[in-house]
Amino acid sequence: MRSIRGVAAAPGVVRGPWVHIEPSAIVAGGRIDPANADTERSRLDAAIAAAAGQLDRIAERVAADGHADEAAIFSAQAAIARDPALVALAEERIRASDDAIAAIQAAAGGVADQLRGLGDELLAARAADVLDVAHRIARQLAGLGNEPAAGLDRPAIVVATDLPPSVTANLPRDRLLGIALEGSSATAHAAILARAYSIPAVVGATGLLA
Repeated sequence: MRSIRGVAAAPGVVRGPWVHIEPSAIVAGGRIDPANADTERSRLDAAIAAAAGQLDRIAERVAADGHADEAAIFSAQAAIARDPALVALAEERIRASDDAIAAIQAAAGGVADQLRGLGDELLAARAADVLDVAHRIARQLAGLGNEPAAGLDRPAIVVATDLPPSVTANLPRDRLLGIALEGSSATAHAAILARAYSIPAVVGATGLLA
């Protein structure tokens, strides 16, 4: 028997089958003719509005469940989507002939690198939020709509490298026994949501997926 150590992120002990949730594929961007820059900026604006609206609705649902503090996670993500500084960085990339998908991902990647470079665990966790928001916007641009639902056809423990907060919030709680993540941290939003919903969770379990 192999023993794997992790960090307790939400209290409780649970036993059951496991389901591996893999991250959805990153949407590939491309290049555009500079003459199409205005069209790409309009597409970006529409995708941002759609993604921010989705996040507002998730926040409303979580608040309606009685978790106002945790709902603020998604309100903050909606604010990230609308952040003028992030949008301006993406528009610069569009002017440099990136399409809107490549532009928002490059802009978010730069912001995330800056946050991780500050050496603070909380800020590093916020870097994941920025990337999660950019991925949601990119899916809108690619015509893929909402983040695909993570299905659990039976009660199970979810194992993954990490879970974006929007995926965590959409897991069916009547079948979610627990969460075990190879990465992440106890301050990440997935862990915060697990605590709010009394779902036992372990993070930082190196070697878990192998």
